[in-house]
Amino acid sequence: MGSRGIGTWGVVGAALCLLLALMLVGVVYAQGEGIIEGQLVNGTADGPPVGAGITVTLRLFQGDIVTDTLTTTTDAEGRFRFEGLDTDPALGYQPRALYQGVTYGPPPPPLSFAEGQTTLSTTIQVYETTEDDGNVTLDSVHIIIDSFGEVLRISEIHLFGNSGDRTYVGETTVRVPLPPGAEGLSYHQGAEDERFIKEGDMLLDTAPVQPGRESSLVFFSYHLIAAGGSIPLERQFLYPVGRLNLLAAPELQVESEQLTPQGQESFQGRQYAFYTAQGIGPDTPLVATLIPMVGEMPSGEEAMTSPHAGAGQTPGVQGTLRWLGLALVGLVLVGGVVYASTTRGQAETPAPMLETDPEARQLLAELADLEEAHEAGGVGAEEYARRRAALYKEIQSLQP
Repeated sequence: MGSRGIGTWGVVGAALCLLLALMLVGVVYAQGEGIIEGQLVNGTADGPPVGAGITVTLRLFQGDIVTDTLTTTTDAEGRFRFEGLDTDPALGYQPRALYQGVTYGPPPPPLSFAEGQTTLSTTIQVYETTEDDGNVTLDSVHIIIDSFGEVLRISEIHLFGNSGDRTYVGETTVRVPLPPGAEGLSYHQGAEDERFIKEGDMLLDTAPVQPGRESSLVFFSYHLIAAGGSIPLERQFLYPVGRLNLLAAPELQVESEQLTPQGQESFQGRQYAFYTAQGIGPDTPLVATLIPMVGEMPSGEEAMTSPHAGAGQTPGVQGTLRWLGLALVGLVLVGGVVYASTTRGQAETPAPMLETDPEARQLLAELADLEEAHEAGGVGAEEYARRRAALYKEIQSLQP
């Protein structure tokens, strides 16, 4: 996880943190009898056997924190071995191999020793590469919408797959069209700054797409602003979408002929309306109208203490993929919400038009920067709560 505001604790707090860190390192660095061994296997049908000299790293986990990294190389048969490892079942180990510029590893979770176990064996499947995207698929899209009055925060999870037996690589790989009016684009994967490229209304990913279902994750957020009491949402996709799930906050009324409500259930501590859509693809974009409930935007500290504050965010860089696995299970199980007839009349009240206000746009950009900095560990929880509440208060003050 990221920093929790060490600077606010003073010298004593910092010293305690340093002591704790040294204790954790002492645990992980402890030499033991553990052995992790494995072999690299080429998963491309006509690919050559993996031989010597391929770099394999072993990341050591204490919870979600990577505390050390060991390195070795493969022998003539593509085998590797790490010795002297601590066999504490609370520790996790993740081997990763770099083959033809692409990093591969066994599927999560990290390996761990059972009580009394001293040897773990694993296989890492690697692939030849291709610049042909003919086997790329968009297996699922998950859209999570939170409402703060006129301001909507929308998080999208796109899971791409590859039905072939070669990893798709290129200067850029998959492309994701962005909706008109999107403001404050930010990424939620702890991704390197250079991974994503924004060109006009298109988001370009540079990460390779490995063979398998849902093998590549594109996770981003943006804000939309209401105009005249409603927000049109049109999501265009360049690939046929295997399945589309949409979660909408209860402060929103969703109108779309393509979305089918599925009931009501809790997701990440909050009730959401859950919708599904079929047949979405390049020739059939998702079209919906989102109607915020005017006056429902939490202000000040309420925005920080409400159950949905920060919904859709990852708990930390190292835990992103683990969180996503749990989140997608939740997405399958969640349901929809039915609005009372009185809310529709309330929602149709024209909302102030902030989308043309440069001050509002600047505040949204600052909000996106703050959220990205917090998720990356650069802003502690207390400072994040204070600054986020202040920004929402400023946005609310722009309403006449």
